[in-house]
Amino acid sequence: MFCDQCGAELPDDSVFCPKCGARLTPADSEANNAAGEAAPEAANTAGAVNATGAMNTAANAAGTAGNVAAAANSTAGNGTGNAPKNMTNVSSCAPAAEPPKKKKGFPFVPVILIGIVLVVVIVVVAIFLPKGKTKDGIEFSEKSLMYNGSSFFTTDGKELEVNNVDTLAYNYDNSVVAYLTTDDTLYVIDSELTPVEIENDVLNMEVSYSGSSIAYTVGADYTATTLYVYNVKKDNSEKIDTDVYAYNYLVSPNGKQVAYLKDYEGNSDNTLYVAVVGKDGKKVDKDGCIPLAIGDNGKSFFYTDNSDSSNVKLYWYNGKDAEKISRDVSGSYYFNNSVSEILFTKSDNTYFYRIGMDEPSKVAGDALIGMWNYKYETTARDYTFGNQSSGVLVNRSKLTEWVFATEGDICYLNKDGKDSAKLCDADGISKITVAQNGKSLIYLKDGKLYKITKFGADREETELYEGDVYINGYVAGRDLSNIYVVSDEAELYYCKSKKKLVKISNDFANRNNMAYNEASKTIFYIEDENLYSAGKSGKKKELVAENVTDVVNYADGILYMVTEDGVNSYYYVKKGEPVKIMED
Repeated sequence: MFCDQCGAELPDDSVFCPKCGARLTPADSEANNAAGEAAPEAANTAGAVNATGAMNTAANAAGTAGNVAAAANSTAGNGTGNAPKNMTNVSSCAPAAEPPKKKKGFPFVPVILIGIVLVVVIVVVAIFLPKGKTKDGIEFSEKSLMYNGSSFFTTDGKELEVNNVDTLAYNYDNSVVAYLTTDDTLYVIDSELTPVEIENDVLNMEVSYSGSSIAYTVGADYTATTLYVYNVKKDNSEKIDTDVYAYNYLVSPNGKQVAYLKDYEGNSDNTLYVAVVGKDGKKVDKDGCIPLAIGDNGKSFFYTDNSDSSNVKLYWYNGKDAEKISRDVSGSYYFNNSVSEILFTKSDNTYFYRIGMDEPSKVAGDALIGMWNYKYETTARDYTFGNQSSGVLVNRSKLTEWVFATEGDICYLNKDGKDSAKLCDADGISKITVAQNGKSLIYLKDGKLYKITKFGADREETELYEGDVYINGYVAGRDLSNIYVVSDEAELYYCKSKKKLVKISNDFANRNNMAYNEASKTIFYIEDENLYSAGKSGKKKELVAENVTDVVNYADGILYMVTEDGVNSYYYVKKGEPVKIMED
């Protein structure tokens, strides 16, 4: 499913968007999951990318209110079936009765799709990061790639025209993108915009979290393909196994471990394997197993046994043996980026498990809805058979000391992982934002803006503004120190204190037409089709550009779109003069 405010792709059971913080409406879930009951064989073509026109919200580097941005989520559909969320189908196509020649995922694109609907998509990390590990809270950077349906772009204005692109896949920060052409040829491209041809007759692909490797399947029969892993740096491929099911495999963050299915006769009749690149695969389990996440060392592999849909079981494989962690599990499963911790739902309660624990700890009395990560930095790997299991890799070294949502509450997972602290009721909250350091949050409820600090037993909550203005929306800096709010009277303010709001604009009609520039510590907003920037006072506002229709924050700066005489031009700015990226 996708957030209707910022366009971010989310796990199917989400209630809040972890990118822009907006509460999701039931209609969002229904529209995005309409095809969720379909078997994977019929769902691989769910969704197409439309690349012609005005931008849609793109969310803070992967999820902030605004309408420009990155990664293609341009149709109202769903991402079900066995297509991982970091793959996007660029061609328009209808669902097929049989599996398609190549994997068709829903538009959760790595690159920014600049077109009729531009939506930021994220899954982030620097190229060739050792062991796929990353800094907590890392986001889009100037190395992240954008795509407009015919060309790749970077924020410094470099462009590479590419023809006949059919499917895209990407690493966590969009700095490495793999794509399949309409003639089934697989290529990889990085921020230097140098395409490298990998293989022909490719059915499916998966880029590792770090971007160091690409797993792909080759063959005519989707139930019996050959699985390879390509090393981006070395420019070579190694064969992993034959007779592999073309879909529902996954690769570790560093690209050296692979989990996959063989002997595929259907969702409940198959065999699960894991392999180290360069070594023979090992049989792990059989019949109804679905891989969720695999770590770099091969000793942290989680999967579910879905053979009994009324009692799904969660397993951990340590490289030699499989151990049952829990039963009666459901929903989405959240992992830290080393795949050593997991947060999940069991019997409508939320549980936490860390490798080495005797048993999972019950940390909340309601079902898990989602987990926040600053700017929604996740690889969002979704290996779903119908709507059975979904694994999400969160870009954090640990899940503890972080914020998550259940069906009734917003909670903080304590350091030891044995319990959680309730922060506030989820009911009635229209937007919530967690600070980058995870030590505070702000939320909007019934026209009032609140801030919570000192999570845990010494929790503190304060109302940020106690005046008469009804607050309808807001944006904030990463540390939550600079906050701008929008009133129900279409006025934009800087929140100076509990008693005072400083007016920035009198005519701010759309609360999504603003973006915070982290580099300059200023807000950019659209007023009467002109883009302005301002600090903490409207008296010092500066005109940035005219005829601007969309703006969104991206990396440390902002992206905006100028529309003149039917031509859309896209610009990126941090400090100084804007850089023109492209036009269509």
